[in-house]
Amino acid sequence: METAVKEAFLGSFKIEDAHLSYINLSNGKTELETKGLSLRIDDLWLHNLPGDTLSHVLDLDEIEISMKSHSMDLPGNLYRIDIGPFEASYNDQDLKLDSLRLIPAYSKERFGQVVGKQTDRFAVSVDHLNISGIEFDSLLNKKIIIDNILLEGPYADIYRDKRIPRDMTHFPKLFQTSVAGIPMALFVKSINVSNGYVNYQEMAEGATQAGAVIFDKMDVLLTGVCNYADSIKNGQAIRVDAQAQLMGKSPVQLYFKLPIGNKKEYFTFHGNVSSFPATNINSMIEPLAFIGATSGTVNSVNYYAVACCDTAIGRIEFKYQDLKVEVLKKNKDSEKASAENKFLSFLAKTVMHKNNPHEGKPVRIARMSFVRNPNKGFFNYVWKTIQDGLIKSMTPGKKHLASDMSWPDFKARWEKNLWKDRQALNAKNSKKKGNK
Repeated sequence: METAVKEAFLGSFKIEDAHLSYINLSNGKTELETKGLSLRIDDLWLHNLPGDTLSHVLDLDEIEISMKSHSMDLPGNLYRIDIGPFEASYNDQDLKLDSLRLIPAYSKERFGQVVGKQTDRFAVSVDHLNISGIEFDSLLNKKIIIDNILLEGPYADIYRDKRIPRDMTHFPKLFQTSVAGIPMALFVKSINVSNGYVNYQEMAEGATQAGAVIFDKMDVLLTGVCNYADSIKNGQAIRVDAQAQLMGKSPVQLYFKLPIGNKKEYFTFHGNVSSFPATNINSMIEPLAFIGATSGTVNSVNYYAVACCDTAIGRIEFKYQDLKVEVLKKNKDSEKASAENKFLSFLAKTVMHKNNPHEGKPVRIARMSFVRNPNKGFFNYVWKTIQDGLIKSMTPGKKHLASDMSWPDFKARWEKNLWKDRQALNAKNSKKKGNK
């Protein structure tokens, strides 16, 4: 189909220090405001190539745009976005922004109630955003091509109230599947996050305060973000390399390999956490699992996993010593609840392994496995898989342990070994179905 506009030319166009605003006359609220807007366009020529009526070519000397600030309510009226000084240049192929804020319209307590279902509330800011190597001409042909995106000092405070019912008709896609489904062709060579901070909080049913998982001083590198059809056929994968401080205190490393467009949505992840006092993570586990560490040291955590659209498996080496836990009382005052917690605390103190390894014995290596909840997202899937391995490492018995090879031998070919584990699990599950 031929394009409607065959050719357009603009010699010069300039706007300097403009102030734009949109005011809702029904309530007098300013819903959009731009201050200090400047725009310059020189010698713009939009045309078709000879013999090609399906695509446009853009020739120009320069387009420059800048603004001092921009603020607007987002559709749905749940958030407002504030942007600080901004500038972009066609010739320089870059976009620079100082200060970006996503501001929720309601408090943590009110947000989920207004939405009417369980959802994440985001309060986000970025000190500096720099996008370089932008091929602006490709946008005319519905392609986004970028060399690098740099986010400096991003801050994210995320809150979910789990006391509000979930939307059971919502099925979030895994990250790599979302990239594959973007309606425009996309190629971003690299994305860098520098000195980031993430505080994820959940208010569980029966809890008096929200549990929090904090990653501080976070540096992340993403490469291979590309959804071109030919790249997907050749095994295109997003790779993520991240380092941070868990709960602001313990070094953690995370690695992901996320093949794009795979029908089974296969991906792998692995990582490690350095030594820290077990009580450091109480603010994370107490309000969510109603279990708290009273003493002990986590020496290290190392894990490897492979996953697909519905199940994840892996192996974990969780080393700790003198670990003691207690089951906490939920926000209930009944005698039955109190007795139940005392019994569970007794089991935790007497049955759970307090050391790994025990003196004179090898380290227990646990098998991780988790069936994905399709109503929950990517990071829930990853965390629940790791959590399964942590619990199994402390649990008595041998059925959930991996003793077929040493940890160094497993690590040397971990991906191949885990695919064998997956094949064995699939065969076991098929046998169970056949016996029913």
